[in-house]
Amino acid sequence: MKAVAYCRISPEEKAEGTNLIEDQKAIIDKYCAENNVELAGYYIDESGAGLRDKRPELDRLLNGDVPEHTEAVLVSSTGTIALNHKRYLFLSLELEKQNLKIVCVDPNADIFSNMMGGACRGAGA
Repeated sequence: MKAVAYCRISPEEKAEGTNLIEDQKAIIDKYCAENNVELAGYYIDESGAGLRDKRPELDRLLNGDVPEHTEAVLVSSTGTIALNHKRYLFLSLELEKQNLKIVCVDPNADIFSNMMGGACRGAGA
């Protein structure tokens, strides 16, 4: 499977000096290595998670600006892409229009999948 990764850090997290982007990338890289996933690139935003926050890299994904044959958007946590289930569902449906699915690579950080019948899992299956 071919996938891209989406990572996000808030300005507050960046100000604290945490290296969350590198942590997210490490989790995603490990998942790709263990599940034979071809990672075609990273889309990284520095913003809050609110609806009014600008997230240009997420916008690129929603517009289908991904390498050819990409099937999934990998996230280290569902909270990376959305902080509530309504926004997550909206983004899932929008990405589906681009033939992309969201895959949370850490099942312990998959806070919405159970609500949505496992919609976020199954990249390697």
